[in-house]
Amino acid sequence: MAYSEVDDVPCPVNPMLSDALDEWGYDGVIIAHDTVANNTVALGTLQDHVGRILNVKYDRGLFDDPYVSDNVDPDALTDSHVALTLEAAHKSIVLLENKDSMLPLDLPSGKLATVGPFSNILNYGDYSGQFGAYPVAHSSTLRQDVLEVLSERNSSTKLLSSMGANTWLYNAQYPIPDYHLSTPNGTAGGLSATYYADPNFTTPLVHKTEVPVRDWGLYPPPGLPSNNFSTVWEGELTIPVDTETTEGWLGLGVSPNTTARLYVDDQLLAEVPFSSTSNILSNIPSRTYSLQNSTAPPPGSVPFTFRPGAKHRIKITFQTWNLHRKIENQSSLNAQILFFWNLVDRSAPIDKAVALAQQADTIILALGASWDSNGENGDRATLDLSANQTALAHAIFALKKPVILILEGGRPFAILELYNASAAVLTSFFGGQSAGHAIADVLVGNAAPGGRLPLTVPRHVGQLPVYYNYKPTAHVAEYLDIDGSPAYPFGYGLSYTNFTISGFSAIAGRSSG
Repeated sequence: MAYSEVDDVPCPVNPMLSDALDEWGYDGVIIAHDTVANNTVALGTLQDHVGRILNVKYDRGLFDDPYVSDNVDPDALTDSHVALTLEAAHKSIVLLENKDSMLPLDLPSGKLATVGPFSNILNYGDYSGQFGAYPVAHSSTLRQDVLEVLSERNSSTKLLSSMGANTWLYNAQYPIPDYHLSTPNGTAGGLSATYYADPNFTTPLVHKTEVPVRDWGLYPPPGLPSNNFSTVWEGELTIPVDTETTEGWLGLGVSPNTTARLYVDDQLLAEVPFSSTSNILSNIPSRTYSLQNSTAPPPGSVPFTFRPGAKHRIKITFQTWNLHRKIENQSSLNAQILFFWNLVDRSAPIDKAVALAQQADTIILALGASWDSNGENGDRATLDLSANQTALAHAIFALKKPVILILEGGRPFAILELYNASAAVLTSFFGGQSAGHAIADVLVGNAAPGGRLPLTVPRHVGQLPVYYNYKPTAHVAEYLDIDGSPAYPFGYGLSYTNFTISGFSAIAGRSSG
């Protein structure tokens, strides 16, 4: 229920609202914040709310079986759902523009460029792991999936890629997808991990292949608690082959009460010393942080040169201690590690992206919003793209090449100038782990876009609120400076099928009522 008040009474405890739910037969939980002052809520009200929560737990069988089994493999649980995630992503894509039947691409010989921050990151949306990008298993980026489509079709089209900008106004920590990692014996899909039953690497307990992007809160390592252990990951990191040499960052993020070291090609590259605080960035850093750290390295990183196709030996050591009762709150119960990179060039990201795109015949420009600017408590004054993405977009469109605009994020974008300049526009919202695969399928015609807008896209933020069901009287007076109609109305969406409807007729009949 809302955090706001009605007649000065907080909604979660307002009898007018809670009594109505009872009358409607609602027996679920009413959730809100816990900042009501002592003695301001009647005991009976509190007991009623507690009872609802206990009922839900009882219905779920938590009193009989309250703990997750130690034998549960969280990665294996997701295997059977991969096909469904792809189907959902396919059906969620909305085609907003397709001028001169630009899509689907016929993939002639030539060069195709994927440009933009959302061309090469995972973007699930808020409350989907740190940065909306956990876990990385069974996931791939748009760049990777376009590359795979080209390979599947034996296309002679050459792919070029460059991020050109961060997703927001600072240098972020982007989790490394599993297909860039392999074990020492060459098995793709992660690094070889050895878990020790103590923080000092003395009692090996578990061996497995995984990506060191882990939050051990819900699913601790097999046979271990969520902290007070140590781990070593070893294997190889392969740099994408379709990029140009990039001066970026490579590093480690960890939770409180831990320490970690990153070795690259047998040399210590980065070390995160023990601390009672985490160096993993928050999901929505404040405006002050962005202003003060717009050019700062991602915490826990060091400068790194990414050369196309290069392979690097990787070793990561990690130790976590159970010290939360002494120096930290309960959030430190869940140890975390984040092996990340940032492939946005440190010196001239837009210039390098433009130079690469200049070589291409067609450009796929992937822009939008992630959890860092599009989530709870992430209010925006405009519906524009971030300033860095806007600058990148203008530079790319200035090349006067065909641009396919891909938009990701959970809100509409009032960027009419870019819509008008694009040869085609797709919006995928937060498409989940298979978003890259689904978008690539739609781009080449393996799947047809059939989604419809669940919201209205305004021409300008000044139009808000703009609804699909405005009464005609609301538009008697128009704006003086813009067209009053939206850029794209609720329910809008194109497809690759062309059809006409004609010959309407109706037969008058008598109502059966």
